[in-house]
Amino acid sequence: SERLINKFNFDSFELIIDNQTRYRNTRIYKKIPHKYYVSPCLNYFLSKPFFLIKRSKSITYRIVNYLNKIKNISEKPDYNFKIKKAFLDKAIRLIDADKKYIGFSITSGHKNRNKEINLREIIKIANYFSNNYIPMFFVEDKYKKLKNEIKKKVVNSYFPEEQVSERFKKPIFVTALGSLTKFNLSIDNGISHMLSFSNNKNFIIYNDFSEKFRPLGENNIIYNCNLNGISIDEITSEKIINLINKNI
Repeated sequence: SERLINKFNFDSFELIIDNQTRYRNTRIYKKIPHKYYVSPCLNYFLSKPFFLIKRSKSITYRIVNYLNKIKNISEKPDYNFKIKKAFLDKAIRLIDADKKYIGFSITSGHKNRNKEINLREIIKIANYFSNNYIPMFFVEDKYKKLKNEIKKKVVNSYFPEEQVSERFKKPIFVTALGSLTKFNLSIDNGISHMLSFSNNKNFIIYNDFSEKFRPLGENNIIYNCNLNGISIDEITSEKIINLINKNI
């Protein structure tokens, strides 16, 4: 912690937010010099200042509720996010004004966890809507094999991030693109949170733990496979298409 703080031109942090709950990790992070420290570990017992408060199931609310307690206020996360003009303008230039688009985020950063919809079903969904919409995919360049398969099997598939320089390959650009679609379909991943700031309608499919990890924006339609007696890798395109058609 001493080496870390020496990299900055101040002696301590005003606030450290530690959103994980492992006791050992929290004790290590708390050694970093600070004025305020917020962690849901042990029901906030290691936080500074400490208040007795019930830990929310939602990871986002765990921190928001505690900050509210410190400030003696009652605020909710604000998803009315203004997208930086340069990124929104770039996204608009990549979208044909005469066509309509839908967004897809289908990859998970945790390959050892069951979070992804079967690709065969994703292809069926994309092709179902391709008569009226351009299926736009938010997929990183490292997934070359996946992208090539989608390009072969999905009619009019579009990967807009292939058209931009590294300068624009940032989370805010995904938010900008997601704001220009009819709707977006995602799984439990980081991109679902980027899309939640787009002020657009987002369908997010969870295998489980939706109450813990879901974005809190009002435009998100959440489907929890576990609560519906199915695994995410077994959910059919028909179920997802019906969910979308009922809510657009």
